[in-house]
Amino acid sequence: MTEKELNKNILNQLNVIKRNDNSELIHFKSTSNFIEHLLNDDIDVETIKKSNFGNLGRIRKKELLLKYLVTIEKEIEITDKRSDELFQQYIIPIGNFMSTYYGFSYIGGRAFLLKIILILSLSISADFIIYYTTDKFMFITILISILSATRYGMKFKQRKIYGDRY
Repeated sequence: MTEKELNKNILNQLNVIKRNDNSELIHFKSTSNFIEHLLNDDIDVETIKKSNFGNLGRIRKKELLLKYLVTIEKEIEITDKRSDELFQQYIIPIGNFMSTYYGFSYIGGRAFLLKIILILSLSISADFIIYYTTDKFMFITILISILSATRYGMKFKQRKIYGDRY
């Protein structure tokens, strides 16, 4: 199967599963973000095509994505447990590739909350240390919160986010 046929099959399968009511359980937003960046040619894809490893990985991930879409279409009912299995089997490997070559970020679940808690605790600790050593109050917590929110806002706008139930 050529790459153009593969792209066409992926888009056809996406149109079939769009009618599914369980878009959260089938990770529809993550899947559509992958498809948008894998199928659309842009500057990043040209640099990936230059390396055989990157190009081969891109084609393999397209095949894995097509396999995932076919599996979703064949499923009669997707439960929470089956959704987690599909996420581990398909979305995580594709997401790891997309993180490496396209700059995607994982968001969702406990990982996102853990990241927020870690960032806030470190920045609050830094604020207290600076305040007690120099008697000047720093706004590191606010600064880091704004930078993190801006970073994730840009990722959402560029559709470079994937995650569980996303």
